[in-house]
Amino acid sequence: MKVCHLSSVRESHDLCMFQRSCVSLARAGYETYLVAKGESREDRGVHVIGVGDPPASRWKRMRTFSKTICQAALNIDADLYHIHDPELLPYALKLKRQGKKVIFDSHELYTVLLRSKHYLKGFAPLIAWCYGVFERYAMSRIDAVIFVAPRNGKDPFEGISRRTVMIANYALREELYARYVPTAKEVPTACFVGIMTPDRGAENMVLAAAKAGVRLILVGDFEPEDYARRVREMPEYGNVDFRGVLDRDRVTAVYQEASMGLCVIPNGGQYNICDTFNMKVYDYMAMGLPVVLSDSAYARRVMEEYPFGILVDPADVGQIANAIRYLADHPEEAARMGQAGRRAIDEAFNWETQERKLLALYRDLIGPPEEQHEGA
Repeated sequence: MKVCHLSSVRESHDLCMFQRSCVSLARAGYETYLVAKGESREDRGVHVIGVGDPPASRWKRMRTFSKTICQAALNIDADLYHIHDPELLPYALKLKRQGKKVIFDSHELYTVLLRSKHYLKGFAPLIAWCYGVFERYAMSRIDAVIFVAPRNGKDPFEGISRRTVMIANYALREELYARYVPTAKEVPTACFVGIMTPDRGAENMVLAAAKAGVRLILVGDFEPEDYARRVREMPEYGNVDFRGVLDRDRVTAVYQEASMGLCVIPNGGQYNICDTFNMKVYDYMAMGLPVVLSDSAYARRVMEEYPFGILVDPADVGQIANAIRYLADHPEEAARMGQAGRRAIDEAFNWETQERKLLALYRDLIGPPEEQHEGA
């Protein structure tokens, strides 16, 4: 019995797909394959099948590279296929027609996310609607859908898919949480790690950090290029320490250097209507950093039990600046917030709690790995 994960978008070492799902399945005893861009390798019990580099054009990737990914996955002849990108959903239906078990891992609420994509311009609402129609059709025909969080307290796929399972992208305790070393931060420094697009609030972070007089480390890259130029031409950008795209070890070093993490995604994004946080927030918490975070109903509920940061209106530069300055001026309270975040990871928001649900889903669909080995 074989299981195969496939993605035409994500890197083969992706935190959610590889380091959480694939490694957990291989460790449990499943014969686990991953088909993705890049080169082939054997990694932590996972057979990674690399298919080279995708086209630079997003549209060419969707039309041609996704087909290459799916053909390589079909050659494995797995019993269960676990799909990680919406552009691969047409192939999910093909796999079902061949008698395979198929799971779609909806890492985002794509019907919401597509509405904020800058590259879709004025067509975003129409494309999001069209995708939603097709998504409902595909979800009703495959075996299960994984989603990361309820939307406004409700399962977004209830009544659509045969089976839904919530599996959140919580932190691996064996990764950042285990690498935490308490250190004195001599110079207050804020950080943001991730892609910087018009819908991520990068301009407000730059403005707020400069207003607060606190250096801002940015890790990742800007998209698109004209947005990068606009941000870099801001006078306040002189306060930014831009590090670019870094590997995980160097990202960890940035977290150890910084004294707070920022995640102020503007209103209208999916994280303001979902009962979860952006993955970078869990990273900040695991590393003991207090967080300046967009206000939401879910964030307020979590803060009542784990006061790990300060909630702000992401559109209000003054509020963001005041929160940054407060953490800089109150290091002892900031440290208590950081410890509350680590306690939250240890008690509630860790991958081990989600791994059990993933393995239970696989057992229900194809049986436990022990039975598979006995019948091989």
